[in-house]
Amino acid sequence: MVTGMVEKAFPEKEAYVIRVFRDSQPTDIMALLPKRFATRELRVGDGVLASVMELKSFPILSQTTPAHILNVLSFFLREEIKAYDMILRRVG
Repeated sequence: MVTGMVEKAFPEKEAYVIRVFRDSQPTDIMALLPKRFATRELRVGDGVLASVMELKSFPILSQTTPAHILNVLSFFLREEIKAYDMILRRVG
């Protein structure tokens, strides 16, 4: 899971450039979030929570893939998962 902020929106590329945060602090790492993998229309300055879909010359993010949904569920259910010694493997 990656948190970040929209730095630029490229209408011609159909993607957003995201500045990745670490411990609530901005880093020099930039990632690309294609608009087709975003859950809503974003503006410059909006906060983003996404999962890394690919690692090429720069990270490609997604908010709609099953891996992202699994990460979000794991985050919100982390106490129950730990208490009952569960493992989330798939999302359907």
